[in-house]
Amino acid sequence: MSAIDKISLKATIITALISFLISGFGGYFLNDLQTRAKPELIVSSIGFSPGDELIEIEATLLGKSADSSWMRSFKKFESYDSIDQEYKRLVRIEKRLKKGTDITEKWLKENKNWSTGEVEQVRIQELIETPYCQDDIVGSNIIGSMRRNEIDMPPVTFEKLQALPDIAELYRDNSGWRIHLGRQGTGFPDDDAKGRQSKKSIEILAISFAKGSAKNIYYYINWFINETYRDLQAVQDLISEIEEILLPAAHLRIDVSIYNNGNSPVTLKPYMAMYFLNEELKNHSIILHYVKNQENERAESTDVKVSSYLPESIGSQYIFIQPNNGENITLSSNIPLGREKGEQILSLFNANALRSKVISISSEGHSIVSPAFFFGKNISKDDEKLINDVVSSQ
Repeated sequence: MSAIDKISLKATIITALISFLISGFGGYFLNDLQTRAKPELIVSSIGFSPGDELIEIEATLLGKSADSSWMRSFKKFESYDSIDQEYKRLVRIEKRLKKGTDITEKWLKENKNWSTGEVEQVRIQELIETPYCQDDIVGSNIIGSMRRNEIDMPPVTFEKLQALPDIAELYRDNSGWRIHLGRQGTGFPDDDAKGRQSKKSIEILAISFAKGSAKNIYYYINWFINETYRDLQAVQDLISEIEEILLPAAHLRIDVSIYNNGNSPVTLKPYMAMYFLNEELKNHSIILHYVKNQENERAESTDVKVSSYLPESIGSQYIFIQPNNGENITLSSNIPLGREKGEQILSLFNANALRSKVISISSEGHSIVSPAFFFGKNISKDDEKLINDVVSSQ
């Protein structure tokens, strides 16, 4: 065999070996690529949720809650849920007070002549249009103050009122005084009033409306606006103080959609991480855990939680997803947000500028990263522009 033939045979053998190796590895990798799991993460919502920890109420707020007629007295230690319920009740009161003051301000400007004596008696339709008859908060505030003997007697005395003709029928029922104004009835309840003075004050209020006494009605409604401004400020102060308690104790909660596009099942660990892309929160991340039985976790309403002496059996918290299948899960931060980070996250959330990613790890140690996402209370400016651009192009 010549030297040229030897070189040619050697080259053929090497080429064959290389082809065998390449085709073997290539086939393996191709097969692996086709059969492996391909999980994807999409964050569908983000928000704030209560924690299980009891919260200690500071002495100043304890005192204010005990003195306030608008809220219940707090205990030294309260659950997050109980504080949050009181917070929502105060916010509802704030909105009602604000609505009442807005209606009353407008009415007082339009009916100044009621206070001057220029008009002595008004018509039934004009009574119907008074804030007392239009908004429950006005009447309940005035009656409540009369029960506590906080309102002085009106300018038109009981004796002078008696001399005026009736414009509406006044009668008593189980709760107190009432008048009929066409199809509408208006009440002046005195069943909870304590003492002769408060009952007499409510009776004069009822007679003032039955007689259509312009001066007295204007006096009572003007008193409401002045008193309610103070109440509104007090309620808003309480709301602010409670907000300072709730935010640091809150947990971050997100909903994630996971889909496995591959041909093999995937198992994800029950802990994930959320890290922020905002400059204000650079290098900050939050560890999240899988909330499997969210409703059962919050079922207890007692102040403390207890476990059996011996540990109970618990199911796997790992997230198992079949091929070409998906699952929606909820994640909650392991620890409360705290004051500083909580305020930064909430501020960005309110500005529709909270930008983050979520990272998950499979049981084999592979990482899965979600696309970056924006979240906030309302639509972000970028999304608004994108939608408007699409609409304009149609």
